[in-house]
Amino acid sequence: MINIGQYIETAINWLTEHFASFFDALSMGIGGFIDGFQHVLFGIPFYITIAVLAALAWFKSVSSHDDIVLHVKLKFQNIFGKEAKRRKAGLEDLPERI
Repeated sequence: MINIGQYIETAINWLTEHFASFFDALSMGIGGFIDGFQHVLFGIPFYITIAVLAALAWFKSVSSHDDIVLHVKLKFQNIFGKEAKRRKAGLEDLPERI
């Protein structure tokens, strides 16, 4: 039977030994980002945070990408659909409302 745990432990020990400074820098960078993000969130009053998140959620629900695409598609169908019907009926020279 292959003892895969031993090979994984050896690989992790090798990575830790040879790339310790890289992992330390990565840890410091991620830790600094998290600390800064926490300071920003803790600096804003909770009621403003709630209001902003609620507004973002509402905006996302109202104007999602699918709604915008559907709206544009319906407008084009309405505009070009009327024109195609008028051409098909031979009415392109007549005013739109008779």
